[in-house]
Amino acid sequence: MRTKTIVIPYKPHKKQREFHRAKASRKAFIGGIGSGKTTAGVNEAIREAIRQPGSLGVIAAPTYPMLRDATQREFWAYFPEELMHSFNKTEQHLKLINGSEILFRSLDNPERLRGLNIAWFYIDEAALVTRRSWDILIGRLRQPGYEYKAWITTTPKGYNWVYDVFVKERRDNYSVIYATTHDNPHLSREYLAELESSYSGSFYQQEILGKFVQHEGLVYQEFSRAVHIVEKLPERFSRIIAGVDFGYTNPSVILVIGVDYDGRAYIIEEFYQRRVMITELVGVAEELNKKYRIETFYCDPSEPQFIEAFRQAGLNAVEAENAILPGINEVSARLKVQGDGKPRLFVHSSCVNTIMEFENYAYPEAKEGKPQQEKPLKLFDHAMDALRYAVMGIKEEPSLPPGSLFISMD
Repeated sequence: MRTKTIVIPYKPHKKQREFHRAKASRKAFIGGIGSGKTTAGVNEAIREAIRQPGSLGVIAAPTYPMLRDATQREFWAYFPEELMHSFNKTEQHLKLINGSEILFRSLDNPERLRGLNIAWFYIDEAALVTRRSWDILIGRLRQPGYEYKAWITTTPKGYNWVYDVFVKERRDNYSVIYATTHDNPHLSREYLAELESSYSGSFYQQEILGKFVQHEGLVYQEFSRAVHIVEKLPERFSRIIAGVDFGYTNPSVILVIGVDYDGRAYIIEEFYQRRVMITELVGVAEELNKKYRIETFYCDPSEPQFIEAFRQAGLNAVEAENAILPGINEVSARLKVQGDGKPRLFVHSSCVNTIMEFENYAYPEAKEGKPQQEKPLKLFDHAMDALRYAVMGIKEEPSLPPGSLFISMD
């Protein structure tokens, strides 16, 4: 019987080959934007599912939209159709003809992964998830009879858990492969030129060169994961509003924010996605409104026609206050810990892009002999803008009676 050869349309560049050849059981591909991280990660998954027949593996991303629109899209671009036995879209469960299985999962609630017995896992954009996600998945590597493997791909986002695990605490069975955006020979000159013009200083080091850096001049230095991120939300809010930042090439953002009876604000849910047409964004807003009964959508005032599209859909959309520095001051005041030991602004742990922006939103680096500029860089500011709009709106009188809103997060 002749063995059928299956060809995967993947020609790894030098850094990707280095990643695949690394023998460590725990490895990371740390790279700049467009360096081919996700491509390497999904092809490693395909290889592992083929190499270990009958194994169960997990491919994960910080949120379901990121899993669907980036990680899975890349996976299906390389996965040979003739290897598929079946795919259950509802359960996100792929079965291969050799008995291997792959589960696609988001990590906005990593506790759901407890109870699995797996042979391997892969986390895409790992810097956006918590270390607990990594620790929980490491604890699931217990499928009997298999070689256990774990790997991540990501662009660095400061000195977070990825740095701690793969650099600071690095053990013998851990390996890190670094790549810059320029290491990917398949990128066009136009794309590279656009990226080069967008980033400078420490952000260039991070986003293009894929280096771990400490950003100077963070706008919200008060922000702390230990203080401001919560797993559990209040069941009742006196108001629920939303901040909206319009985009297309840049992400469009909707932040849903609940205000409790003590006036504290909680970022409940985020929508954060690039290349979204206004008709799609209106549909997202309508779904969020059905779910939360949003009192008011405070919108980016630079796009009045988009605000009108919200209104035509029956949403209470208004032009937000767009003064940058007063908005930053209002957010900063809410981040400060009060006399009772708590701040007046919290973020649910599932809002990974908002958390990422808090930790990257910065003022331009001061040049010698020149004072630091007052306005932040136009980078990592999309959720931050939506938050400003909403927080400034919180100061307004509610248009619905206090206590008329109820939300259960069960």
